[in-house]
Parts: sequence; C-alpha cells; structure tokens
Amino acid sequence: MASCTATCHRGADPYVSDWPFDDPPNVATFTVRQIMKDGLPILFVRRDDDGWQFLTGSAVTMRDAMLVGLKEIVSRDPSVADLADLDVGWQAWRERAGAPWSRGEANPVPQFRVPAGICPRNC
Repeated sequence: MASCTATCHRGADPYVSDWPFDDPPNVATFTVRQIMKDGLPILFVRRDDDGWQFLTGSAVTMRDAMLVGLKEIVSRDPSVADLADLDVGWQAWRERAGAPWSRGEANPVPQFRVPAGICPRNC
C-alpha cells in the first residue's frame, strides 16, 4: 500500500494526494435527489456534528434526501472543494453555480425546552 506524502491530507485516501478535505472521500454526506438526479446546483453547504450537507437552498422533504460519498459531491461540483476548510458549525451559500461562496456561522437548531412543572410523558 502506498504511503501518504507530505501533500496527503489527514483522512484522505493515500492514492489521492491532493484530496483537500479532512474527511475521507467515502464519508457519507447528506444531499438531495434534485442535485444528484436532476442536476440542480449546490447552493447551500452546512457542516455540523452530523457531517456535511449539500443542498439546493430550496425547501426539500425527507423523500428527496440521499446519502452519498463526499467524493461523489466533489465530482458533481468541484467548487465545493473550496469549502474543505469549513469549520463544524458553519455554513456556506451562493446565489448561483459558479458564484463565489459566502460563509457564516450556522444558526443553531432550536432546542425545545419543557417549562418547569410540566411533564411531557406519562409521569
């Protein structure tokens, strides 16, 4: 088996020395049918504790959801490699394919808190 050279990135396939992501090419990512099957562009990317999400920026349903390898996403749109250094808890977006990416901290998912004195299940 080949060993990584100084240009090989952590987590990368040792046979792909220019892989820009810390995650390996086969890591599962969330995307939608509209990107993978219908050819719509990736306009919104989010990286959180659950991994990467590559979306169209439009509303989607769970029926549209797909899990694909990160390498498949990069093959579909090589410009997402520009986001390889996106920190966990951050997101990126653009207006159209080919436009520059903007970045910002992702809004946290709101947590539902049960008010004191209320028991949500059979107590």
